[in-house]
Amino acid sequence: MTSASNQARPNRRSARLDVRLSTAERAEIQQAAARHQFVPSAFVRRAALSAARHTDTAPTAGTGAAVQGLTVEQLAILDAARVEVKRVGVLLNQEVRLHHRGVIDLGVLASLVTRVAREHDLMATLLGRQEP
Repeated sequence: MTSASNQARPNRRSARLDVRLSTAERAEIQQAAARHQFVPSAFVRRAALSAARHTDTAPTAGTGAAVQGLTVEQLAILDAARVEVKRVGVLLNQEVRLHHRGVIDLGVLASLVTRVAREHDLMATLLGRQEP
């Protein structure tokens, strides 16, 4: 990675923490992580940081702040949804770039954009923060 890339990502995770687990403990963590659509390391990191910060709720992704009124499980589900929304955004960005190069017609994305908008509305409704 170039120094410019390192400057762009000052909070890059480079430190490691080794933890010894029994086979049963590892399986339990892997199952819980999969249930919440996390890789085990992200699941453990969030749980550990939540405990270290003495909160009843897990930190939201990227902010380190707890969302009042949501449980750790609800935040894990919300964070998994955030990851999926980000992936869709990246894919849409790639499609727009292809359109600018004349490779695809953006009209084929209309149904996908409509679906993403419906998912956004559903998530907002589930969070009780529906926009007018």
